Amino acid sequence: MAKKKKQASNMLEVQNAAKTLFANIRFMSPDNPIRSIVMTSSVPNEGKSTCSVELARAIATSGKTVLLVEADMRRRTLASLLNVRPAAGVYAVLTDAAPLKTAVTPTQTPNLFFLDVEPNIPNPADIISSKRYQKLVATLEGDIPPVMIETRIDEMVRDFDYRLSQQGLRLADYLKYIGGDEAKFREGFKEQAEKQVKMRLALEAVAKAENIEASEEDFENEVKRIADTYKMEVEKVRSIIPVAEVKKDLAVNKAIDFIKSKAEITAKKAEEKSE
Repeated sequence: MAKKKKQASNMLEVQNAAKTLFANIRFMSPDNPIRSIVMTSSVPNEGKSTCSVELARAIATSGKTVLLVEADMRRRTLASLLNVRPAAGVYAVLTDAAPLKTAVTPTQTPNLFFLDVEPNIPNPADIISSKRYQKLVATLEGDIPPVMIETRIDEMVRDFDYRLSQQGLRLADYLKYIGGDEAKFREGFKEQAEKQVKMRLALEAVAKAENIEASEEDFENEVKRIADTYKMEVEKVRSIIPVAEVKKDLAVNKAIDFIKSKAEITAKKAEEKSE
């Protein structure tokens, strides 16, 4: 028992140290925020992996979207620490064997995503110094993580497919009828998906700035609403929905209500002044 308490205490110290490190990094460049960080050391077993994971978690829990990239192509450890099993990795993305959206994997920490690397990669130094790798890093440093846009496009395509199924049609048949392919079809959603993701990020920022959170009552009401809508047992819904994501969605909706109320107050004041 004493050993478990000591381990928990040590883990808490590591987490607090990571939060302090994140605060120091932010203060280093307040006018031009740092967008990418490389974690390295001169010898093995100095804690690079643990520091990387805990720093990524500290940044993610602050409300920012984080992508943690495994760059140790000889002794990869991050996937096991995060307890994830990615379908593809950096090498597959660089060689066009897999799209970025397939390789990037969500983790158990909200806002934290992970990009692994395949084992036994030849010439790691050549790959990291290649133009393709530099281009990948530049893409990942963008204002909106590409995986968020691709995920939103996936949702929009699924919704379109569902509406077609309600009319007895399939997406494949629809594409054949209009003479298009899925890639071009998805491209048609890109602009709208990007706007929606930007709006989502803005609303999440408002919720964070105003300390707007979903209460347990909000969550339970949403569970009941979902259960009623899909004719499911409440306990079944509670067991399958991602709690953190649902609470985030509820907080975003409350942020919308907050903005509306502020706009109404401003409009009322303007009207009173004009009178």
